[in-house]
Amino acid sequence: MVITNSCQYEGFFEYVKKYHSEFLNDSSDLSGLSLSELWKALAEQLHETSSSLAQIIGGHLQLKVMENIEDIDKDYLSKIPHKFALTNLVIPILSDKESVVFVTSNPFNKELEAQLKFSVSKNVEIRVAPPEQIELHIARFYSESFRTKLQPLGKLWLDKDGQLLNIGTVESREIPTLARQILVKAMYQNASDLHLQPLSGTYVVRFRVDGVLHRVLALPYLVAEDIIRYFKSKSGMDPTNEMITQDGQMTVSLDNRNFNLRLSLLPVKDGQRLVIRFLDQGRVYSINGLGLSLHDLHALQGFVSESSGLVLVTGPTGSGKTTTLYTLLSEINREDISIITVENPVEYEIPGISQTQVNFKTGLTFAEALRSILRQDPEVILIGEIRDKETAKIAMQAALTGHLVLATLHTNDAITCIPRMLDLGVSSAVLADAFKGVVSQRLLRKLCVKCRVPVEEPLSFEESLFFRTTHVKPSFRAKGCLNCKFTGFSGRAPILEVFENNHELAQLISTGQKDISSLRNAVGNNMMPISVAASKQIISGETTVFEAARILGFKFWSECAEYYQGDAPSSVEVNSLWKNNVKSQLGVLIISDNLENHMYHQLSNAWFDIFNAQSPEEAHKMLKEHSDIALVILELPVDLNDKQQVKLVEQYRVAMAWSQLPAIVLIPQGREKLAELLKTSGTTSLCLSLPISGIELSQQVIAQL
Repeated sequence: MVITNSCQYEGFFEYVKKYHSEFLNDSSDLSGLSLSELWKALAEQLHETSSSLAQIIGGHLQLKVMENIEDIDKDYLSKIPHKFALTNLVIPILSDKESVVFVTSNPFNKELEAQLKFSVSKNVEIRVAPPEQIELHIARFYSESFRTKLQPLGKLWLDKDGQLLNIGTVESREIPTLARQILVKAMYQNASDLHLQPLSGTYVVRFRVDGVLHRVLALPYLVAEDIIRYFKSKSGMDPTNEMITQDGQMTVSLDNRNFNLRLSLLPVKDGQRLVIRFLDQGRVYSINGLGLSLHDLHALQGFVSESSGLVLVTGPTGSGKTTTLYTLLSEINREDISIITVENPVEYEIPGISQTQVNFKTGLTFAEALRSILRQDPEVILIGEIRDKETAKIAMQAALTGHLVLATLHTNDAITCIPRMLDLGVSSAVLADAFKGVVSQRLLRKLCVKCRVPVEEPLSFEESLFFRTTHVKPSFRAKGCLNCKFTGFSGRAPILEVFENNHELAQLISTGQKDISSLRNAVGNNMMPISVAASKQIISGETTVFEAARILGFKFWSECAEYYQGDAPSSVEVNSLWKNNVKSQLGVLIISDNLENHMYHQLSNAWFDIFNAQSPEEAHKMLKEHSDIALVILELPVDLNDKQQVKLVEQYRVAMAWSQLPAIVLIPQGREKLAELLKTSGTTSLCLSLPISGIELSQQVIAQL
């Protein structure tokens, strides 16, 4: 649904230019975005969620906001043309004898209210809601209409770049065109995967770009089912069978680029789930193009210069293992070297290399293929995955008999590959002799160089955690522009954890040692932890703190704290980074009638969200409504005697004990005996006597967390 007539969103452009001029100075640059994409882009620029942006817009226009749309008025939606509803993202939710309530994501359309009045012949009340909710309700309603009334299904046009122009009605003969155009859109956005799955009575299309899924559009149910049948028929699946899992392949050419498509179909509760992986066959594999550090580059070049031995590459699915292996093969691919691979499946074709694809149905397993490969006189063998004892033993045999063997293995980090190989039945003496080294890797999104901005004070919550952990500030922040689709990121680069076998490590392996700590000590300083490698990328401005934490989890913080001798954040602080709110701050509930006290301002400056309550009932309500609250501070009033204070604390304990949150009780000055009295009564909270400085209070809060 790309904008072809920008006057439909003229009011939106005027609002942006007047109140958010930093977003884009020239609204004509927005003409290629749909209304939902406009919302997303503006929300990211303002560091807001789509729901909070609805609150901002609703407040500006003095319109009510619908954060959650539970139901719609189907009688009146049937009076609204599908094209009009989707263009303006508008649906009716309530009606009475006099009027109809509509929610829209296009409240700036000055003609919208008059057009709706004409359609329903009643007074109209306009409210605001985020686009994603309205899109799903529209697709769900028209899906139901198609099933019951057998109306034409919908029509979808895209421009030459694969951009969606409009959805109206699609006839069966237009399904192939629609399916191909969705592929074009995915390939032009450099998507690695396309997901088509049922959701609440409709289907959604999502693209994975730079490792992150983005919803593109919602489709009526029968349209999506027809598209899935089309892809099944073109990829060698059985289009008539919807009850079994199926896999298929296709080849697509676009602008002199050739793509191999791997299709996977899974029957699910409400229909079928289709995932398509795009493999660009025109990729050029160059070790200098991987974006590696010089340390890692030299290590990899050292691995492939070996004439024999085993080199392992580990990491989860989608971490770039295949790209790294293909790059290493391309580095040594010459006429005087024979290279053979055994893979499942062969993802990319490399000229000059013999590539074998396993076929379990015919009995061509990894182990069986390897036996034949050893009789083909190769110098280098690539094994797509070592997954069983037989494959592991043959790989080790090849590594000991003058072959350089490159293989992948599924482990969480580099050092774990050693006990994993021993668990697969490999002889400890053989492994110690043949093992050359290992690479563990992940992929991090790179900051868009066209819009990234330098980090300035005050630091964000995630940046302050990084500074506390490493004693170094990040260099750049994500911003967002048209070049990066307002994500702030463009492309991905690998981070590696690499180590080579050495004499001390080989001796440990030969004894069958599986203890991770002992093996890591043997590696010593020859291996930089992958989290530290990620921190170097943050410091140099290649990526952000949140991106590294998203990929590596709590391990990122613990390894960095150990390396830099800093303070690792608590699990509560780390978990808060995953909140949808971009601020991602922890909350502190302060029970006090003196919130203006300077010590509380210090908490706010330390990147805590402050909430206030002045009664047990208010405290209970606050904790129910705000799940980001992680700690409670209760400041006892000075005008109550000790007995009354104990009773007050008990009331708050009854109201808040269910939350199981830590608490700090601030006792009035000169009432030291009250702390002992509270402990005697069963209070387990930390008791601090006033006065107390803001810095000291902040330190106590962090310690409690």
